[in-house]
Amino acid sequence: MMSGRTRSNLKPSLPEEQYNEILSRLEKLDDLQKSTDEIKENTAAISRKVDHFEEKCEEIEQSVISLQSEMDVLKSRIEFMEKDSRRLNIIITGLEESEDEKTTDTVAEMIKNKLKVQSVMSSAFRIGPKQPGKIRPIKVTFRNQEDKWRVIKARSALKGTRIYINMDLTPKEQKDAELLRNFKKKAIELGRRTGFKQGKLMIDGTPYVVKDGTVVQDQE
Repeated sequence: MMSGRTRSNLKPSLPEEQYNEILSRLEKLDDLQKSTDEIKENTAAISRKVDHFEEKCEEIEQSVISLQSEMDVLKSRIEFMEKDSRRLNIIITGLEESEDEKTTDTVAEMIKNKLKVQSVMSSAFRIGPKQPGKIRPIKVTFRNQEDKWRVIKARSALKGTRIYINMDLTPKEQKDAELLRNFKKKAIELGRRTGFKQGKLMIDGTPYVVKDGTVVQDQE
């Protein structure tokens, strides 16, 4: 840019009109330079803010990852506690309900007369409120694992009846079991040999389990 002295030297050698035109243009260039400098400063300030924002985003992302990890651990602990609280339980469905029944006696009679086994229960009760025309399921808690599995192993004696005995599964286990049943159904449709062994779905001798909501081949 031209200095003030250079501009003043133009005047003697130039006509007044031309001199004023050049001076006006130089002033516009000065204004443009100032605007450019301001834009650069604003751009630099915005860039610093963007960098700061990105840093904050990274911090938030790391916090979310950390919280998700903590949530996963917490869910695992809750699932373990739920399983442990149900380990001595079974669920009986389809066992006729009388008006003034003593549920423990009703279950004990079924175990003795239909399953032909001896097992000691800690408690037995119907789940949910009474509804006309519906038989409420029964949750049974046994004294120990031996008594529970004695009943589980004898449940095949109920084949042909409307009474069913199942494990007391957590909500997650129920979803996993449903996924395995659907997977088994598709395998049967394809002519594959299927069955369950130690909680795993066996297809042509290969074990399958549920992992993260998907049925996969067991690698363990």
